[in-house]
Amino acid sequence: MKNEFLYIQYTKTYFSLRKAIGVIGMALPFVLMLGNYLIFDGNVVLPSISQYYHSPMRDVFVGGLISMASFLFFYSGYGKQDRIAGILAGFLALGVAFFPTSIAGISEGGEIHGVFAISLFVVLALISIFDFPRKRPGMEKQATDTLQVICGFVMLGCIIATFLYLFTRGFTKPEGYFIFIAESTALIAFGLSWFTEGLDLKREINYE
Repeated sequence: MKNEFLYIQYTKTYFSLRKAIGVIGMALPFVLMLGNYLIFDGNVVLPSISQYYHSPMRDVFVGGLISMASFLFFYSGYGKQDRIAGILAGFLALGVAFFPTSIAGISEGGEIHGVFAISLFVVLALISIFDFPRKRPGMEKQATDTLQVICGFVMLGCIIATFLYLFTRGFTKPEGYFIFIAESTALIAFGLSWFTEGLDLKREINYE
């Protein structure tokens, strides 16, 4: 009985962390915008989310990525392959945080950041598409499975759209808010996918 209680408590903590990381992903673009405007009287929207590293909201940007990375390192999924994907995503998130983009654009010092960011979203998208919909034998598929797959493809679509945008502009300093919108959409999709997976894990506990 004691072991069963500890199992339930640890599992509850695990899916709570999943939901928490989902909330961080969905909230980060809005926190950066509102914080930069309301607290520091800066621009509401910058050309990209990565540009907030060069704003007074740098610590929030870096802290959010480190929080995401910390949880991703402990992501286990349903097998060794999922475990490796989680660790890889964690290292990529740290790379995004500690190798910031350049104010002048990807072509002038921001190449490493760009590689880390694109790779991170690709790995997260693949987790949403291939890992989250998997269930233990006997578990029924949930409506959230379809949502998570859609979120994964949304992330991939945002990556492709951002690359095409930068390619047509010669990877110079972004203007306007296209990249910010694409990155924010990808983050929201990521957060929604992880949040709903936390809900699915709760159903698995009830299934026990």
